[in-house]
Amino acid sequence: MFQPGDFGSVSALGNVIIAFAIGLVAFSVLFVVQRTFYALGDTRTPFLFTLVQVVLFSLAALACLLFLPREWIAVGVALATTVAGVIQLGLAVALLRPKLGTLDGRHVVTSLGRDLVAVILPIAAGVAIAWAFGAFRDGGFAVADRWSAILVMAIVGVVMAAMYGAILWLLRSPELRGFVGPALARLRRG
Repeated sequence: MFQPGDFGSVSALGNVIIAFAIGLVAFSVLFVVQRTFYALGDTRTPFLFTLVQVVLFSLAALACLLFLPREWIAVGVALATTVAGVIQLGLAVALLRPKLGTLDGRHVVTSLGRDLVAVILPIAAGVAIAWAFGAFRDGGFAVADRWSAILVMAIVGVVMAAMYGAILWLLRSPELRGFVGPALARLRRG
């Protein structure tokens, strides 16, 4: 995984991580939706929509093995995981809605939309910083060795997190304010 001087391996691993990261939000929402079924005492329905996900993933992974070039199979399997998970989430939400009556979908979509808008500039900044440190070229500082990679990841992570938090604050995200509000209140008192 950390092979200095093997830019091809580092790039390949990065592509797999990107393919998984695309579905991270859907995976996180699915985690909450599944637990809602469990809280309602329903373990059968999550089994069924997970079974659909497993079948879809298995078919897609098999297609990757049969039709993709060898160097892209891992990326294809990771993307198959992402796509099957997104479909699983859609099915889970569709099956949950009748049990709860309303899910206040407008509020959820508005919140996720705000979060998506807020992440655009931090992503651009993170890519720009990584590019400036040579993350996308063989021999660049960001991929020269383990410690330079860790340093660049830390810089990119801190900048992106700070920008994301600031943009959410400016967009008056109720979720962020609910999280940060009590901490700020304690700091003001202390």
